[in-house]
Amino acid sequence: MATTSTTTTTSSTTGSLSSLGLGSGVLTSDVLDKLRAADESGLVTPIDNKLTANATKQTDLASILSLANALKSSTNVLSDENNYLKRTTTVSNDAVSVTAIGGAAIENFTLHVNTLAKQDIYQSTSFSSQTSSFTSASDTLNLKIGTSNYTLDITSTNNTV
Repeated sequence: MATTSTTTTTSSTTGSLSSLGLGSGVLTSDVLDKLRAADESGLVTPIDNKLTANATKQTDLASILSLANALKSSTNVLSDENNYLKRTTTVSNDAVSVTAIGGAAIENFTLHVNTLAKQDIYQSTSFSSQTSSFTSASDTLNLKIGTSNYTLDITSTNNTV
């Protein structure tokens, strides 16, 4: 039996590149891609995550600042004391009296007077003192307030004002 052996030698004038396992097929492009992906996940991805989180924080901060500025401009009106002094009332006749006090809320009210009360029973003249006689005879005084009727019996023992 005969045994044969072959040896190949390659030489280049540009230099040589050697890498451990290059000829063995260990460092293929697939392995290199996996190594690059591992480096990215360990080094680049955390930085990308921090950049994304920072961008989110900046957006949130801008929103908070915008809302705070809106609140500030809305509350600036409250610092103006003239707002509290701008209370006015308008009355078209003397049937009703209206007064606005300082610090009252700004509101609009409309009051319609449909009918004014009219005098249907005339008053007596004034009494000379607190112990003046209301009447000299026994009498009955009928009062109607709303839908209620009240009767007062006046006698000689209870006839003073």
